[in-house]
Amino acid sequence: MMAAAMTTRNSRAPTYADLARASAVVKRELSPAACSRVAEVVTELSRVSTELRFSLDAHQRVQVRGLAQATIGLASQLCTEPVTRVLQVELEGVLAASEAQAEQWRAEHACDNVIVVTSDELDAAQLVEDELLLQLPSRVCVDAACERRPVLSYG
Repeated sequence: MMAAAMTTRNSRAPTYADLARASAVVKRELSPAACSRVAEVVTELSRVSTELRFSLDAHQRVQVRGLAQATIGLASQLCTEPVTRVLQVELEGVLAASEAQAEQWRAEHACDNVIVVTSDELDAAQLVEDELLLQLPSRVCVDAACERRPVLSYG
């Protein structure tokens, strides 16, 4: 009796270079645990929806353009009660393997949008997390008629 040939599946993540060569579009739903740095500074974090488009730029570097969206909860700056906001960010840049490479590209090509990645394999959370952190609103409560708003009086 002959056993059927076993098929194996490579479970490694695709590389950024492979995605760029294929002009791939990757859509992912990231759990709050995957975006732990964002989860640490907000009171609530929904799943983060991402859409990332990969390509090669004129210098054959991996380029990414994308969107990320999540519902977050933040404490109001006035009454500290939680306020829910939809956070949507756009990102665009070329991917560098190190800070040294990023600095070299900035100097040689006047390239400002460089994203340093720690691996050749796709990590959607690493690509979007810094952008999410940078776009957190500094002023959360914009409701002037908020019933929880403290009375501000100056003697």
